[in-house]
Amino acid sequence: MEHVHVLADRIGTRVVGTKGYQDAVLYLLDQAKELEKLGRDVFYVEVDLQVASGSFPLKFLNKWITNTYANITNVVVKIVPREGTPKPGSGVLVSSHFDTTVGGTPGASDCAACVSVVLEAGRAYLAAGRPMPFPVVLLLNGAEEPFLIGAHAFLLHHRWAKDVSKVINVESTGSHGPDLVYQSAGEDIPNALKRSPYPTFSVVAQDLFTLGIIPQDSDFRIYSQCNWTEHTGRKKLYGLDMAILLDSYVYHTQSDQIGRIKPGTVQRMGENVLFLMREFAKTDILDTRSYQTGTYFEIRRKLGISYSKKQAMVLHSAPLALAVVLIGWHINKFGGAIAVLRSILRHMTSFILSAVLPGALGLTCAYISRQPMQWYSQPIIAVIAFVPAGFAGVMLPHCRWNEGVNNFEAARASACSALFTGLISFGLTTSGGNSAYLFAASSLSSSCAAVYLLSQTRKFSRVRLTLTTMFFHFVPCLLAFPVSVAGFLIVVEKVGFAASVPGNVGITLADFVLGAITGVLVFLVTGGFASVYALATRGKIGASCMLCGSTIFALVFMLVFSQNPYTSDHPKRVWVGHLHEAETSPPSSRVLDYKASWAFGGMDSTPVEALDPVAQAIKGQTIVSPVPLETFEAVYPANLVWRDSLLSTGAPLSGNVPPVLELQSVSRNKNETKHLFFQLQYNTPVWVALKIQGKLHSWSLGNTLPTESDCHACAPYYLVRHVGSNGPWDFALETDDIEGKLRIDLSSVSSEPTPLVKALTHNWPDWIAVMGGELFKSTWVY
Repeated sequence: MEHVHVLADRIGTRVVGTKGYQDAVLYLLDQAKELEKLGRDVFYVEVDLQVASGSFPLKFLNKWITNTYANITNVVVKIVPREGTPKPGSGVLVSSHFDTTVGGTPGASDCAACVSVVLEAGRAYLAAGRPMPFPVVLLLNGAEEPFLIGAHAFLLHHRWAKDVSKVINVESTGSHGPDLVYQSAGEDIPNALKRSPYPTFSVVAQDLFTLGIIPQDSDFRIYSQCNWTEHTGRKKLYGLDMAILLDSYVYHTQSDQIGRIKPGTVQRMGENVLFLMREFAKTDILDTRSYQTGTYFEIRRKLGISYSKKQAMVLHSAPLALAVVLIGWHINKFGGAIAVLRSILRHMTSFILSAVLPGALGLTCAYISRQPMQWYSQPIIAVIAFVPAGFAGVMLPHCRWNEGVNNFEAARASACSALFTGLISFGLTTSGGNSAYLFAASSLSSSCAAVYLLSQTRKFSRVRLTLTTMFFHFVPCLLAFPVSVAGFLIVVEKVGFAASVPGNVGITLADFVLGAITGVLVFLVTGGFASVYALATRGKIGASCMLCGSTIFALVFMLVFSQNPYTSDHPKRVWVGHLHEAETSPPSSRVLDYKASWAFGGMDSTPVEALDPVAQAIKGQTIVSPVPLETFEAVYPANLVWRDSLLSTGAPLSGNVPPVLELQSVSRNKNETKHLFFQLQYNTPVWVALKIQGKLHSWSLGNTLPTESDCHACAPYYLVRHVGSNGPWDFALETDDIEGKLRIDLSSVSSEPTPLVKALTHNWPDWIAVMGGELFKSTWVY
């Protein structure tokens, strides 16, 4: 943990271009040179300090962004065995980033801990003196937070990029818990995961990332999805992405301190990384069957299961075929097609109600109490309130009053359950989802239960019917329960920076979403046997009692015992910006007149203006709310979650020098176009966003322009982000030779909260995590 202590405590914030960033580079370079001394007898160890500039397009949240960077720094270590001749392009890249995001976070878990893992895994590999056949490259990445540019710089510009074909990307959004492998590329990758010391992996997480349900990203996207054939000789890298996910309450905040990292967390991740590094370095998987990811998961870290995409198509579709055959045989032998159709509809209704009832309960409680997210620091409250309501929703469509039940009816209910879950499994599989195994297992178990019940001539008692069905669903429950628990905890934590929306919709959104997701997770665990359980127990009374009980509990707790849901360990994130907007922007002038205001942005359902510290800060001032999203374009995509935001007038000018966009020269062409040569001048480290509106024919930021279909349909524009050390930065645009048709909105944000922001917030309670900085915004027309 010494590396974490130095990076997070001594150095602190490490935003690209800052003094802390440069100090971190020097420290990591020294540590890399220490590794160089360890391998002299058995290994060739070479250290390189990469300084790179470049640009590339990236699509995030359905918006194309052109990322540009200047003088970002990577520390790279290459380890090659002295004996033998490694096959070209067969090495393993072990990567993590040491930079932090804007806002003032020291980044202990994200990602000083990860850098510590990579360094010590390399040290242990060298100290063991047992070289593997293929090279190992350690990449201490200096720019992940500003949209993955450090990884791009390595693969595009570094001479060792051609030496690697596999990657282990080490990440973190939390301070403890197992390090989950949540993304992989290559069908053979899970075979190594099964043998790791602490195997924790699930394709369910990968599906959530792929579908955009978890709106986050990592360097693994650059390694595994971009086409690098021209630069490295291969299309993409095989490998995996692993991260510590739990306790993300302080992710990207000033409370991400070393004290939150629980003992053993970094050690477990280090042992896993060292094992996988050795496995990848001794195995040539260049001839692996496919880049595609199949299905992979583990059961209680004891049994790992994986199979290919083609095998998944068969295994996840077969239960539907079996259920169709079973239903067809049932109707042909016993008749009752209408009863079968009604049973299928009841299962569909059960799925819908499992989400609607707890979602509606959460919405109602938040709306009445006006205090959302009561469960944020105590998830057990959400469990007690939403799980019974979800189970009631699962059961209600299947319940009857005073009607008998026999083996035949229970078998029909199980067969219809098999058909419904089989349809879900088939739908997920054909749409590319690999987590369909959860529904396929449930469908297969329901079919087996139906066949068994129909084969019995003796009538079962209600208790035996229930126990028999539950027995057949033991394996599906064993698969679904840990996924549901982990999913629930992750959603509770991530909702703290998911989004804010003004008005009543915003107040109720988080409670509705968590309630609905909890209900769906309840269905995932219990949906296979709930129909028979409801029939056998005449469960309408029980379901009604559960629904009424959870409703009463939620209402009483949230109305009578309403409390602040935030604590110092579970803070509310609030962005506090010192915004300077240009009142005039003549293109020939370098001196702009600015007006200053305070900008406050919330990141969850609690309205930012309802917070007492914010109310005191804006007391007596003119308020603008909500603020247009483009006001915070410099911190995209974070501005997308600040829909509940406000501006207050009366802030003093900071006196700092804003970034200036200067037109250096104009070159007119014969085809009635002109080249504009710009220089962006800035004296302090900032993140910059340029919103370019107008028709462009070419630019110096890439070989091609994004098409208009990639821009907003109603108002096409190009969004360019720039990160680098202190300016200047030069670029050129080609546009029509018509004055006043090209508009550039320039936005910037400082690397950390300024003294004025700190003075405004220094008395705020510790349950508010202040994230902030100085913002400048100006408009230039040419």
